[in-house]
Amino acid sequence: MKNFQGMDLKIIKSMKKIIKNRISIVDIEPGFFPFYKNGDTISEVFEYMSKYFEFADINFGLNFKVSNRNMSKIEKKVLFFMNNPTKLYSNVTFINKINDKRIILLKLIYLIKNNKLFEARELINKNHQKDKFFEILKKEINLEINYKKIKFLFLAPLLFLKTKFKI
Repeated sequence: MKNFQGMDLKIIKSMKKIIKNRISIVDIEPGFFPFYKNGDTISEVFEYMSKYFEFADINFGLNFKVSNRNMSKIEKKVLFFMNNPTKLYSNVTFINKINDKRIILLKLIYLIKNNKLFEARELINKNHQKDKFFEILKKEINLEINYKKIKFLFLAPLLFLKTKFKI
């Protein structure tokens, strides 16, 4: 059986353009170190994906770049509790640049789910101001933004104190 770990980009590159155009959101996991033979590098991923997709988000996977086979139990405890891990890989999310209604709906779901309300509202403003469904969705997004504004105003003094006194 062939191992396809680290081959996300190669698979996407092999797709026909008509299929790529129908993909709404892509999550690729390039590593920063050579875990897999011929695996995707983060620079290759960004270079290629930016042609068809826009960058949306990145999360990092952490671990230690040491072999713990020869470590004692106490050394392993010290390693895990008192040392900082290294960023070894990332999960990079891209959203298709095409703005048909289906892809925009999926973009909105992604943005709202990830608490990117201002970006979601901006997407609606740019693409579907006259559509009744999007108008309703924009009202709901604005209600949530207003709720967050009120919450921020009440919490602002606490946030100020927290940053001032580094609590």
